[in-house]
Amino acid sequence: MNMHTSSTSLKKKLAYASIAGAILVSGSIAMMTEVNGRSAAKPESTAVQTEAPLLTFKTLQSSESALEANIRIPVFQGLKDTIYQEQLNDIIESHASKDLDKWEKEAKELADSAKKKNKTIFPYVLNINYELTADGQGTIPDVVSLKVITEITTGNAPAQRVDTYNFLNKKEAKRITIEDLFGSNYKQMIDSKIKAEIAANSEDYFSGQDGFQGVDAHESFYVTNDGKAVIVFDEYSIAPGSTGTPEFIFDLKDAASASPIKTVIDSKSTFKTKDGTVMIPVGDVMSSLQFELLNHPSEK
Repeated sequence: MNMHTSSTSLKKKLAYASIAGAILVSGSIAMMTEVNGRSAAKPESTAVQTEAPLLTFKTLQSSESALEANIRIPVFQGLKDTIYQEQLNDIIESHASKDLDKWEKEAKELADSAKKKNKTIFPYVLNINYELTADGQGTIPDVVSLKVITEITTGNAPAQRVDTYNFLNKKEAKRITIEDLFGSNYKQMIDSKIKAEIAANSEDYFSGQDGFQGVDAHESFYVTNDGKAVIVFDEYSIAPGSTGTPEFIFDLKDAASASPIKTVIDSKSTFKTKDGTVMIPVGDVMSSLQFELLNHPSEK
């Protein structure tokens, strides 16, 4: 089950953690669960600053002295689709555990090599944190959006990867795509704006074949509670490291489709007539348009 969009390359600094349903935990990791009311990342304009009851968090710790690990991974609770919740939590934890395993191994190898050469090294630093940018109570109803930020420092400038998870918190949860947000003509609209912003700040981006070549359907993005979508690019993918992971903000009220819910109506609730007409329950349509439905008893 594909539940998220991931910013996958760190130019050989970070290996992408493959999606897995099983939880893979290194024997050197001590785990403890705590209750968290909000994101632990530095406050940003896009981050939800209110209590986030949908999340707890879990910390992973390393016993490897050559690696300083500061890891807090989000754990969803109380989603309407409990099966989806369990699978999503497994995927998020698997990513973090694999990153920790990788950098523990590399840091230990470097430390052992330095010891043999009687050299002093500084420990690697691995930071994993998160931001809940949409909690299902924002402008676009039921949309939950999460950023998980993985950063590794190995003696040079930190390298960063951003993984994003976007879905509708429904009884049958559904992953949200860029097309759901912007409609079938999303590419033309998004490409046009990104190219304009890059042209206005050309010194911050690569040019020619190394630069921006257009957005694709699997591009990483997240949604904010105030109705914005933010497209996120891999570090070094369209810009030098000094630019970090480039982000481009779109107001969904200006998009061809202001709400993904309009394009995500459960097919199980529809049916097709003999003449081929697809019938959709009016209640689903009205709810997706944010109307409150009230039942009134029939008058006799």
